[in-house]
Amino acid sequence: RNAMQNFEKYMQTEHKGKAKAVFSKELERLFHCKGTEIRRMVNELRTKGVPICSCSRGYYYAESRSTLRKQSHTLMVV
Repeated sequence: RNAMQNFEKYMQTEHKGKAKAVFSKELERLFHCKGTEIRRMVNELRTKGVPICSCSRGYYYAESRSTLRKQSHTLMVV
């Protein structure tokens, strides 16, 4: 598996839902990379339809379509 697949699986299993959001610094530590690499993976996964969202507490895997719709709206407004 490559880093992107590992990252996606980790987010899906360990950080599903806003309540389980994780800061970028923790992801950087776990995946031995910089914040720019985390953002690149998140953006690439999002373009492939993977429901990774973000909030003030970090990144998380969306639990539902409504969460994803709210996140998409927020991204378009910004």
